[in-house]
Amino acid sequence: MVELDAGATRPLPAWINRATRSQSCPCSGRVVRDAGVVRPGSNNAGMVALTGQAPGTGYRAFLSYSHSDATVARRLHRQLESYAIPGRLVGTHTARGPVPERLAPIFRDMDELPATGDLSAEIKAALATSAALIVLCTPDARASRWVNQEISLFRSLHGDSRPVLA
Repeated sequence: MVELDAGATRPLPAWINRATRSQSCPCSGRVVRDAGVVRPGSNNAGMVALTGQAPGTGYRAFLSYSHSDATVARRLHRQLESYAIPGRLVGTHTARGPVPERLAPIFRDMDELPATGDLSAEIKAALATSAALIVLCTPDARASRWVNQEISLFRSLHGDSRPVLA
C-alpha cells in the first residue's frame, strides 16, 4: 500500500507490493523493506527523486534492467508512467522542484544493446539527462554487464547528487 497520510491509503498493483515488501536486492545485496510505502513530508528519497525533475534533465528516471526481464520492465515502466500523483501532493515544492501530476517521462531502452561492448550514444544521453536511476534488481540484472555499466556511468556523471533506486 502507498501510505498517503495518516488514515488514507491507495493500493499499488499487487505485483509491486509482493516484489517490494522485504527482500534482499540481487544487484546491491541490500535489504529492501517496505519499499512500497511513501510518506509525504518524510525523507523518502524515492518519492522525492521521481516527483521533482532536476533542471536540465530530459527524463524523471532511467529504468535499467536485463533484457531477460523485459516483460517485467515493460509493465513497471507502464505502471510508473501512468501513476497519478495524489492531487493534494501535486504542486508541492520539494528539493527537486514542484511535484508533477505524473512521473513521466521515464526512459526504458527497448532494443538489445549492441555487441560492441560499449553503451550507445542514446543510452549515454538518456543517463546524462535523467533525474534518477531505477534498477530492476533480478539475478539476470546482477549478471548483466550492461546494467553494471549503466549504474557506473550514472554515478560517474552525477555522483551522489541524483538517486539510484533499487
